[in-house]
Amino acid sequence: MKWLKRVSLLLLLLIIASVITFQWLNHSAEDTMQYQDKGKDIGGARVFESEEAKANFVFYPGGLVDYDSYFDFAYMVSEEGINVTVVDMPFNLAILNRYAFDDYYEADNLPWFVGGHSLGAAAAAYPAKESDNVEGYIALAGYPPESIDLSDQPLDVLTIHASLDGVIDLSAYETSMSRYPENSVHHIIEGGNHAGFGKYGAQRGDNPSTISTHLQHEQTVQLIAEFIDAIDNGS
Repeated sequence: MKWLKRVSLLLLLLIIASVITFQWLNHSAEDTMQYQDKGKDIGGARVFESEEAKANFVFYPGGLVDYDSYFDFAYMVSEEGINVTVVDMPFNLAILNRYAFDDYYEADNLPWFVGGHSLGAAAAAYPAKESDNVEGYIALAGYPPESIDLSDQPLDVLTIHASLDGVIDLSAYETSMSRYPENSVHHIIEGGNHAGFGKYGAQRGDNPSTISTHLQHEQTVQLIAEFIDAIDNGS
């Protein structure tokens, strides 16, 4: 059957892409996970809960990157009073489960944010556009596809990218700004790179960072916390 052949071809291409990607990555001592045992597993995701949560954040990993590469980042975000759900995507491709947000949303009187890293940010733009339960969108080194325009959505938007990112298409990133609401917040992390938003080692095409991965995480987490606090305070 034609559909079976197409599915088989897709699976083969994904396996090849995964093998190539693993050849691109180079784990270093600095990228050792510190909080691998934190959080709890629930139905295809790792959840990092805060004792005094003020918001929820469903996070989509970057393309062909294991979701556990973001556990340290997620734990640090949870320490700022934000519940974080890191979704384990099929074949490590968030676009194959772009509406995963709906699987983890629960009405709890807290604001819900969706976002991700790189291609994960692109996939997260779909529920940001279409779900009434999403109050904010957070993109790390990523942006919505050209077909997704969030400018008319009642959303709070935060984008963060790194000054030494050698992977992101800066032209497309800058063009995407016109597809965000006017009150969107944008930040650049000086000295950071593309891979520094996770912990999966060096990535082909990326530039070497001049700050540690941990410091890039700290700065990213601080920007997210300030962004959510500003919304909570009505500013």
